[in-house]
Amino acid sequence: DVYESFDDCMEILIQFGYVTLFASAYPLASIAMCVSVWIEIRSDMFKLTKLVQKPPGERTSSIGMWEDLLNGMVWLSVLTNCLLFGFTSNQMLQYIPDLYMQNEEGETLPAEGKGRIIILLIFAIERVLILLGLILTKWIPSVSTELSIKLRRRVYLLDLHQAEKAKKSE
Repeated sequence: DVYESFDDCMEILIQFGYVTLFASAYPLASIAMCVSVWIEIRSDMFKLTKLVQKPPGERTSSIGMWEDLLNGMVWLSVLTNCLLFGFTSNQMLQYIPDLYMQNEEGETLPAEGKGRIIILLIFAIERVLILLGLILTKWIPSVSTELSIKLRRRVYLLDLHQAEKAKKSE
């Protein structure tokens, strides 16, 4: 059999989605995912070495569509975690108790006329987090300065070598 990486990548992507999209609901999921990924790596290693034909090596500049999917999940997770923070947890109650009240059954509900303020606050927090993420994305380079210098040096040396080679062949 020939190895297909699509299913393995999809498994990791789904796990990443659960962990990021619902991180505030179950923070320990990240630890469970680390254990699961470690087991997945070991099982894939066994599969690649013992069961299937090793795929041919292929140079690529990125992970392709998977990068776009991961980025989309990260940005969507900001919204889902803010909504979970605001509507299903008692964390906002602890920070701003004036916005909430308890009914006869002990349930925590938005105080009379404060629902809009809570929603605006949740979306304001979400917008601030997205803005912070965009600033960090622009501020932190995808390639470090040190690596960039090494890559430029390598290109320069390769060009120099090819020029010398062309000179000798004339």
